[in-house]
Order: sequence, then C-alpha cells, then structure tokens
Amino acid sequence: GEQVSGCRGIMQAIERAEARIGLAGVSPVAAILITLTALGSVGAWLASVARIPFVAGIDHYLPDGFGRVHPKWGTPWVALISQAAITGVFVFLGQAGTSVRGAYDALVSMTIIWYFIPFLYLFAAAIKLRGEAKIQGFRIPGGSKAVAALGAVGLLTTASSITLSLFPAEDNPDKLFAVVKVVGL
Repeated sequence: GEQVSGCRGIMQAIERAEARIGLAGVSPVAAILITLTALGSVGAWLASVARIPFVAGIDHYLPDGFGRVHPKWGTPWVALISQAAITGVFVFLGQAGTSVRGAYDALVSMTIIWYFIPFLYLFAAAIKLRGEAKIQGFRIPGGSKAVAALGAVGLLTTASSITLSLFPAEDNPDKLFAVVKVVGL
C-alpha cells in the first residue's frame, strides 16, 4: 500500500511537470520505467543478496549450512531463510514505536543510507584521481578541473541526501527514537 502511494506521488509529480512543460506522452514512459526499476530491484535483491551468504558458506567463511542447496529445487535454502529472517528483524524493528508509514519511512531512510555510501567513495575517488583525466586514450572534457568539480557536486549531493534521510517525518511521534532507529539499524 505505502509503496503504491509513493509511486502514485511520483507519477503525479511527473504528470504535473509534463503539463507545465507541455511535453505530452512522458507519463506512460515514466510509468513503464518505474515499473522496470521496481522489478529489477526485486530481482537483484532476491537473486544476489542470498548468494553472498551462500558463497561465504561454500568458502567456509560462514557455517557450512549456508552453502547447502535444496535437494529438490537446487536453491540455497539456508541462505534464503536467513535472508528472510534478517529482513523480518529489520521490518519488525523498523515498525517499533511508530505507524506503518513511520516504519516505511525508516526502512526507506536506511536503504538510502546503505545505497549511497558507495557513491561517497566513488565521488571521493574521482576527486582524488582527477589528475588522471584520460581514460584509455579518451580525454575527459574539461580535464581535471571538470572531474574535480563534478566529483565535488556528486559528493555534496550524496552526503546531503544521506543527511536528509536522517530527519524523521513531521508526523512521527518520537523523532529522536526514529533517528536512533535509522542510524542503529
């Protein structure tokens, strides 16, 4: 329900922008792209995340049970069940002390933080390596100054997004607990 209303809000914003700009036909394309993004995210989550503990079990970094496959279906069932259990804990703790909407907001904030941390490294690396503005014979337009400027914009934008995701919604009854929950989880 919450995800549908979030997508509905995105579609309303796109429709308003479409009307304001006078560019017809953007909304259906945006709806298709949003749907593909959601399907790709679910597929990536289910297909890849459970593989990490599975491979760690095969390589003996986790108990051997994680490396077991189901005899009938050939799926890494122990890794999948542990992924489901850990996800359930996050959902349960995300719900603690708040409404369903507050839990959804907390989970989205946690996702934003974890998703954007690698981008901090990416933009910091671009700034650090800006002197190497040539990639396999291709010269980056603007050279090292452009790389540094774009890296700084990306770093600032990403850090701002992470910081803003820590602020709870106005209607959250316990704002301090909401922040502690997001940071702690």
